[in-house]
Amino acid sequence: MKLILIVDDDAVSRVALSGVIKTRRPKARIVHAECGDSAWRVIQRFAEKPDIVISDVNMPGETDGVKLAEMIEQSCKGTHIILVSGNPEPNRHKAHNFLNKPVPVGVLMEIIENGPPKKKA
Repeated sequence: MKLILIVDDDAVSRVALSGVIKTRRPKARIVHAECGDSAWRVIQRFAEKPDIVISDVNMPGETDGVKLAEMIEQSCKGTHIILVSGNPEPNRHKAHNFLNKPVPVGVLMEIIENGPPKKKA
C-alpha cells in the first residue's frame, strides 16, 4: 500500500488525479496539499514519508514544484517525485519523472505501479 502526496493549487486537478489513482489502486493512501509550502509541512508532520509525490510545477507561495522536489530529494530518500505542468519541462529539476498536463493516465499509473519507465539504450 503506497502513500501518495498530490500537490496542486487546483482542487479539481487534485481530486481528478486522486480519483484515477484510487480507481486503479484502491488501497493507495492519498494525501493532498494545495501548494509546495503546505506539502512540505505535511511531509514534516508525517512519521512515514510518502512513497510518491506528484506535484504541479507552478504554484503560489515560496515553494514551487521544482523547489519542493529539491527539498524532498535532500530529506526523503526513496520518495519518487513526479512533476506535472502544462508548460514545458523546467531545465533543471530533481524530479524522477516529468509529465505534461493533461497527465497521461496510462503513463502515470505505469510509474506508480512499476517505477519510472526504463530508458532505451
